[in-house]
Amino acid sequence: MVKTWLFDFDDTLFPNQHDYSFAHMQLIEFVTERFGKGQDLRSARAQIEFIEHVIGSLGYRAPNAVNILRTLDRMGAGSDDLGEAMREAYRIMALGVGQRPTDDLLSVAHSIGVEIRAREASAITPYEILATQERIDVKNLERYGWHMERFPTSMREAFGEIAARCGVTPLPSDLDLAYGIGLTAFDETRYHERGLLPGVPETLGFLRERDELILVTKGDPRVQERKFRATGIRRWFGDHIFTLIHKDAAVLKRIAGYRDPGCVTHVGNSIRSDVDVACEAGFGAVYIPCETWAYERKHNGFTEGPRKVKLDRISEMIERYDSLP
Repeated sequence: MVKTWLFDFDDTLFPNQHDYSFAHMQLIEFVTERFGKGQDLRSARAQIEFIEHVIGSLGYRAPNAVNILRTLDRMGAGSDDLGEAMREAYRIMALGVGQRPTDDLLSVAHSIGVEIRAREASAITPYEILATQERIDVKNLERYGWHMERFPTSMREAFGEIAARCGVTPLPSDLDLAYGIGLTAFDETRYHERGLLPGVPETLGFLRERDELILVTKGDPRVQERKFRATGIRRWFGDHIFTLIHKDAAVLKRIAGYRDPGCVTHVGNSIRSDVDVACEAGFGAVYIPCETWAYERKHNGFTEGPRKVKLDRISEMIERYDSLP
């Protein structure tokens, strides 16, 4: 019996979330340069280095920049020792993605902030910068949906809000620079250099020999097309690619068309946008967790069922093929 596999793309087949983390790090430095005082820039650069350490050592499953600083902020509450807060935050985040934090990696985390005191932070901390942008970005979904303009617009509006909080009227040129930083999240050269996630080519090749593959991705068609070109994803999906601004059960049913729902399974990293909509459509669901942005984290959690399964990595689809929903 031939199965039909509906695949999500971003953070299921292709590492996507840290493109926004890279832009966020630039925003932290830009805002701090404009509005910081004294040791603010030194502290901000240490926290940027910490973000780079977390992402570089934990890989694509590392928390995004906002959540890295959210964890660090929680660990540093009431402490003057940023280095110790970084070591403890790193330990928690490593365990959170199923990795054992080695002494060497913990030592690196500690050394980044060891000479920075938490009390040196400004009224606008790196975490507050990113939390402001995240809040505005989620709100801007109502206006822009998944169009690429939303993220850079949110960067510009966050800069403007932070300037007002500091009692400064932002220069138009600075607002334009903040917008430009947001656009760096959509760099096709970086897409090409990074490629697909580990195990993806082998898994798609295995499935394509046996079944039907359909790519169902949510996002701006202009951005997604850059990713398709950079990764060569059409090698496995051909013309069976749907780029959606909105994805719900009704849309998935239309894509599946005449196919028996009992033979259709959706594979993705998001409970909200992949698992829940697949189950509502009457399809099976394979959940491969990878943390994503704030919008996707609003859900009721995952529980396995007759047609729902959670895997740690995509290559397990080969190993467990006969038992998948």
